[in-house]
Amino acid sequence: RFDGKVAIAQGNLEDIFKTLQIFRLDDFARGFEPPDYGSAADVRPIAVGLPQARLLDQLRRFSEINALLRQVGNQRQNLTIPELADVRGIFNGNISFAASLQTGVKAEFDLQGQNVEWRPYPAFAEVSQGQVTQNLNRVLRAEQVIARGSFEDGVINLLPLRLQSGESFISFSGNLGGANPSGQLQVANVPIEEINNLYPLPLGVSGKLNATATLSGTSNNPFAIGEVTLADGNLNGTPIQSATGSFNYSNARLNFGSAIKISSPEPLNIAGDIPLKLPFSSVFPSSNQISLTVDVKNEGLALLNLLIPQVAWQSGTGQVQLQVNGTLLQPNVTGSAVIANATIAAQALPEPLTGVNGTIRFLSDRINVERP
Repeated sequence: RFDGKVAIAQGNLEDIFKTLQIFRLDDFARGFEPPDYGSAADVRPIAVGLPQARLLDQLRRFSEINALLRQVGNQRQNLTIPELADVRGIFNGNISFAASLQTGVKAEFDLQGQNVEWRPYPAFAEVSQGQVTQNLNRVLRAEQVIARGSFEDGVINLLPLRLQSGESFISFSGNLGGANPSGQLQVANVPIEEINNLYPLPLGVSGKLNATATLSGTSNNPFAIGEVTLADGNLNGTPIQSATGSFNYSNARLNFGSAIKISSPEPLNIAGDIPLKLPFSSVFPSSNQISLTVDVKNEGLALLNLLIPQVAWQSGTGQVQLQVNGTLLQPNVTGSAVIANATIAAQALPEPLTGVNGTIRFLSDRINVERP
């Protein structure tokens, strides 16, 4: 048997992750079990040059290799799902531990970090016209980090892990490692700009994100269910009255529903079911098919002005119902838009169109406009 205590002053988080051999997010799934490394044969380089070819052919091959490296660099820069466990910062705290051959290792810890950074994506460098450029790795920063909990039987029990900057915080309480991780996640007042660093959003959304989620399942097939709200939100510069949503994640698919309201009583409703494989999960989606529905009517149609600035809905009544199927790479849009006595302005027209009536049908690769 042995036991002891460790007092840490001005330690480096990088040293802890190196000691535990944790470099990627999926490394957390094995807990404190040592990694299973491959052999030198697994990383044997493959020759890509043409040393015996004519100079012109060698130059062509050199150009092809550079083009491939640029393509790989662009793919890394556009990553949307975090991969790395690259955490940096200074921390202080205490760890007490006890162990024996019969009971294994048990430990309790109370750690505090300052100015902690998480760099979730690979950095890369590119040489162009003699100049070396390196991507500005997207970084999530926290002024303070608190980690309290215990370790037993290969499972880390966090009570809690909390990251905070000003009034913004992310807190997780639960178990990591083992066969059945579980926990509660709470997000409060996190600026959307920080989310954009991790997962770039397609629209000009700003505000503060609040969310709660319950996590369960297994380390290879996690399950999550939760709710999301947006406070002090703006969409392309227009204030958002309310924005709420709910989601669940199961078997590598994300199901969600949301309602966005600007200034009218009619919200824009969006629901969907899309494939989404997490990097540490071994479960793949059952298919790459997507399913999205969009439903908005009457005053709520003004929301479409924010999404399609070339066309502005000014007044009238109507309803838009769209269904998007297919895949993310080849979406298939069907549905209809029915409008009555509408006034619509367009950038391509000198004057707004008034008294517009009719039905627009979206039929996959074409649009039919029907008069009343």
